[in-house]
Amino acid sequence: MLDLSNNDTQPSEDSQMHTILEQYISLAKGIQALYPDDAHIAIFDSEKLIYSLPGTTVNLGLQLDTPISAFKGLVPEKIMNTMTRQTEDLPAGKLPLPVKSVGIPLFDENEEMIGMVAIISSAVQMYSLRDASTKLIELLSGMSETTNQISLGSNEITQRLHEVSESTQVVKNDIQQIQETLLFVEEVASQSNLLGLNAAIEAARAGEHGRGFNIVATEIRKMSDKSKEAAQTSKDQLELILKAYQGLDDALQQIAAITAQHSAGLEDLNSTFAHIEDIASTLK
Repeated sequence: MLDLSNNDTQPSEDSQMHTILEQYISLAKGIQALYPDDAHIAIFDSEKLIYSLPGTTVNLGLQLDTPISAFKGLVPEKIMNTMTRQTEDLPAGKLPLPVKSVGIPLFDENEEMIGMVAIISSAVQMYSLRDASTKLIELLSGMSETTNQISLGSNEITQRLHEVSESTQVVKNDIQQIQETLLFVEEVASQSNLLGLNAAIEAARAGEHGRGFNIVATEIRKMSDKSKEAAQTSKDQLELILKAYQGLDDALQQIAAITAQHSAGLEDLNSTFAHIEDIASTLK
């Protein structure tokens, strides 16, 4: 049962109280004032509670002469059983607010345990910090997962851009081969035109006998001119297509560079998230 009063409890009357215990009792208020959080100080001899100094908000309502055995599973009993320093965190529920309990055994000049000191301090800030750290870790974990997914997407885009760029290069190479073929067609057309002209000259020399041959020569020259015109038209169109593909390839390269920078930025962001998460983990 908790007593919410804030009066310090005078030490129990014990003519056999050890001087070390008396010294701790005389220093109790100073220790409490120096403690960073509101605290309740309890001092025990080897059997029972002999001094209780409640804090402003941390008041356990302890009664003098309460035997150590009454503190089942708590710091005083643990110290009695182990004769070592003990700590314990108690969340809100058993008490109106969460507290942190720490206690040390006290020994005389013969190394015999003569009692103990326990400080039960408010852990409201500690638990609030732990809750905030947990929420921060969860938030950072979610953000890290999101950036990982974005990074994977960026890498996938980079890969696809690389594949498209390679396909564009293949098309450009094919266009260049077609242009070379058209050059050959133009050359053949020019040679055919020249042959047609020579044939027409020879047909004219032959007179009446070369008239039919002259008609064939004329058709050869017409076909040659049309082939040359068609080849030139195809060359012009291919040149436009080649320029368009070159522009597309340049754009793809720029997009790939931006995507790579984006991926690098996401990796840095992930590293930052991981660093903050590590720091937050130490606060739990």
